Amino acid sequence: MISSSRSLTKENSFSINDAWVKLYEYDNFKGRETTIKYPRNIRNFKEVNFHNKVSSVKWKIPIGWKVLLFEHDSHSGEFVVLEGTNEERSYTDIKRQIGRGDETSSLKWVLSGLDLIEYQLRN
Repeated sequence: MISSSRSLTKENSFSINDAWVKLYEYDNFKGRETTIKYPRNIRNFKEVNFHNKVSSVKWKIPIGWKVLLFEHDSHSGEFVVLEGTNEERSYTDIKRQIGRGDETSSLKWVLSGLDLIEYQLRN
């Protein structure tokens, strides 16, 4: 019998394949919503009829991953980082909490590390 001493820990218990981001049209998770699941990157929120309409957001992303919410389409301009923690997180009012309300136009999943550094250096 083969046994593994590796136990399921909080750090490795949530897979990127189960990750998601929910975008809401209004503050406090009101109005229309759309869910973006890994690995779908959105180059323009017009694809999901949410261009410059994101006012609140919920996400569940594993540790080691991030989602970048960009100001402009094609993953350009300033961006906000949604940090992976293995737990559901949220911003009830993006404009008040991070100064970004209704200014989000694209989304990209990135593995922490080099991908994020590349975007920070580029912008």
